[in-house]
Amino acid sequence: MEVLQGPMQIHPLSYHSLEKIEPLVASEQQYIEIRFADGHTEFKAGPDRVVPHPVDHVFAKVNDISYVQRGAALSVYRKQSDDGGESIQRIILEGPCTYMPKSTTEWTKKVDVKVASDNEYLLVQLVGGGVEFRRGPCSLIVDPELYIKAEVKPATQIGDQELIVVYRQTSNRAVRHLVRGPQMYMPQSNMEWMHEFSWTGTNEPNREIGGPNKKKVDGLKFTKLRTCPAKMYVDVESVRTKDNALLVAKLMIFFRYEDIDKMLDNTNDPFGEIINATSADVIEFGVSRKFEEFLADTEKLNSLEAYAQLQSVASKIGLAIDKVVFRGYEAPQPLQKMHDCAIEQRTAMALAREEEEEKQKIADIALQRDSQRVAQQHEMERAKKQHELAMRTQDLEDKLRMRKAEFDLELERLRAIKSIDESADIGKYLTAKEGNIRIVQCGTLLGGQTWQPESELDQMSRTSPY
Repeated sequence: MEVLQGPMQIHPLSYHSLEKIEPLVASEQQYIEIRFADGHTEFKAGPDRVVPHPVDHVFAKVNDISYVQRGAALSVYRKQSDDGGESIQRIILEGPCTYMPKSTTEWTKKVDVKVASDNEYLLVQLVGGGVEFRRGPCSLIVDPELYIKAEVKPATQIGDQELIVVYRQTSNRAVRHLVRGPQMYMPQSNMEWMHEFSWTGTNEPNREIGGPNKKKVDGLKFTKLRTCPAKMYVDVESVRTKDNALLVAKLMIFFRYEDIDKMLDNTNDPFGEIINATSADVIEFGVSRKFEEFLADTEKLNSLEAYAQLQSVASKIGLAIDKVVFRGYEAPQPLQKMHDCAIEQRTAMALAREEEEEKQKIADIALQRDSQRVAQQHEMERAKKQHELAMRTQDLEDKLRMRKAEFDLELERLRAIKSIDESADIGKYLTAKEGNIRIVQCGTLLGGQTWQPESELDQMSRTSPY
């Protein structure tokens, strides 16, 4: 038998038998596996071309090269013979890479690769029984010869004003630790666990603040505790007044955490303690008052003095109550209806009283305005009279000043004449200056005395200020 490879021309003889054989072609991403008649196998990497021999080759085929992607790994096991016998060689291929077998005595096994990001960590269980924690970002090829398994765990995100409670087992006891944020927390050993809070509360999502506030034991379950000042809504049911009215008091309590260790040592449900103490205080407040008195004294429920038991319990469990706000109450429908009717009547009466008071106020204002107007008119008239009197007084004063000025001028003139001529007769001068002066003489009937009237010169001399 002879294998001929083309291109060529063949002229077969009558006793020749021809059979066409297709060659095998492998690209760069392939390889050719050839098994020979003697039992051994060869692997040829592409690109290559092989013509199967019908006698020397048992079979030949083209296979694809295996690709190990980035982030993946492949474990390759090969049997090797040496002087001491057979051994198995193990190789870990980490992607990205390619794999092509070299012998038929090797096999592969896919190996997991675990990758932890910044907010994750790896929990690795070793073959020897130990446990390792590796903080991210990191990656690990989970070699089955070294590791039993590896898990990617999310790190606990602790925000500002938050904490978690961690218990770590030592040789003979567990120790409690408070881990405060902000930080990304990863366990330090497999001998620790995180405390889960289970408090009385409600876990209803999107609950209305003004709606019914039903609390359940273990209704709140969480691991991260917010340590900033907080508030809680409490509805105290079955508040019975002195006249047997049954009410529901709605409160809002503002509090803060002062000592977390003290709280953990003394209670496992601080919200339950707060609710019970508040209920006791409000029930005690209502039982000593009638319904109307309760309504009149609701302002006292906004004061911490009404919550003695609440403050006592809070101080024992490491909390501090800042204030309590009374948000209102709920009463049975018949009682509430009666109270609403009474309120409507009182409101109507109050409105009528206010309306009448407004009318009276308007009348008082009108009367006051009239009185003010009359008083203003009187004041204006008085001012007018005062003005006229002041004008007349001013006129008279002006005349007096003018007359005085004339007298002063005349006196200066007379003094000037006297200074020039000391023998000058001023009386004659004035008589000559004034002209005719009438003199009237009248005798009395009884005494025969004669009255001498004053001349104008004597009057001027008498009235003169000088």
